[in-house]
Amino acid sequence: DGVGSCDLYISVNQNGVWTVPVNMGEPVNSGAWESQPALSADGETLFFVSSRRGGKGNMDIWKAVKTAVSLDGVPEFGNVNNMSELNTTGNDLSPFLHADGKTLYFASNGRPGLGNNDLYMTRLKNDKWSEPVNLGYPINTLGNEEGLAVEISGERSWFSSNRNPVNGRDIYYFTLPDSLRPEPVSYLRGVVVDALTGVKLKSDIVLSNLKTNTTIRKILFSENEGDFLVCLPSGNNYGLNITRKGYLFASENVSLVNGYTKSRPQEVTIRLQPVITGASTTLKNIFFET
Repeated sequence: DGVGSCDLYISVNQNGVWTVPVNMGEPVNSGAWESQPALSADGETLFFVSSRRGGKGNMDIWKAVKTAVSLDGVPEFGNVNNMSELNTTGNDLSPFLHADGKTLYFASNGRPGLGNNDLYMTRLKNDKWSEPVNLGYPINTLGNEEGLAVEISGERSWFSSNRNPVNGRDIYYFTLPDSLRPEPVSYLRGVVVDALTGVKLKSDIVLSNLKTNTTIRKILFSENEGDFLVCLPSGNNYGLNITRKGYLFASENVSLVNGYTKSRPQEVTIRLQPVITGASTTLKNIFFET
């Protein structure tokens, strides 16, 4: 069922079981080679590598955005664009967007570097990617360095390299210097249940930044099984609004001002009240100046 020589597929974890992989189809896949997908933490943006026409080099980094969600809860992607501000006439490979949504790492052999493929970093500022920075020696060498992945804390990273020809391609790790680290990120884990029975409920979930009054994440009814997990920049206050037909809507105020860690996440339980006589709900995200 493929479209080209190498295609991207997607599978969704539902109730602990992975669904049958589905070809992502056009325009994400083409008659050329598509591989090395990297999905943003909010699930809204897909970065991948393709050899299709219209790029700047042999292998380019491309970006697609989520356009819809099927009835089975599988996201669909479109609006594919070339990352022309990052790509070169050479090969640009292995994109990785950190959970902060602003720091992108990738490999390239089309820029001044130490070896064939070197690792680079760029940051999103005012909707524009900054000039990529070479991660330098001893991370980059005369060999090929690719496939960088950075943990949520931004402290440690892993990548592959063939710097030792005798051993072939190996996995290495290192501690990122401060100048190359992404922004601190916390994460929120929640569950939505019936207030009377305690049974988990699918629902529509909207997460907003209360300071900027902007929507950070929307999780549709078909995309969850009553529980959710989202990565969020630390140091902010967030509003959580949950709706489901037959229930009163619920709202929560989530503060990540002090931040949370992998061993100590912020956790919330949302109890939805069925629409019955005498039921009530509390508005927790209405604020007034004193």
